[in-house]
Amino acid sequence: MTKTFKWRLAVAPVLVAAALACGSARADDVPLVTGEHWSKSTEQLKKVYLIGLANVMQVETAYQAGKPPADDLSIIPRFARGLKGQTLDTVRDGLDRWYAAHPDRLQRPVIETIWFEMVVPGLKTNE
Repeated sequence: MTKTFKWRLAVAPVLVAAALACGSARADDVPLVTGEHWSKSTEQLKKVYLIGLANVMQVETAYQAGKPPADDLSIIPRFARGLKGQTLDTVRDGLDRWYAAHPDRLQRPVIETIWFEMVVPGLKTNE
């Protein structure tokens, strides 16, 4: 993991906390991010979303403390293997390309697109 990526992972929780504090959002008020949201977002906001996902995965990995759960108990190990070699920029660019090529699928959640268009194919090549 590069210094820049580690730095971004450390800063992301602060950004998320600030955003929640400013908007006083509750968890049940936060919408599932779809391609429509993605397509209308700035590059910076897209990166913040991806950093948030990366943070969730890092927290789960740290919580497991060297005892990763079986694949049927957590998607985190599969996400990590499937996205091996990817960066925030390559994932962002891949999502941009996918939604541009599928304007009729903008209601598809971003996390679903990451899973089926990046993680699943990555699992086949990174096993």
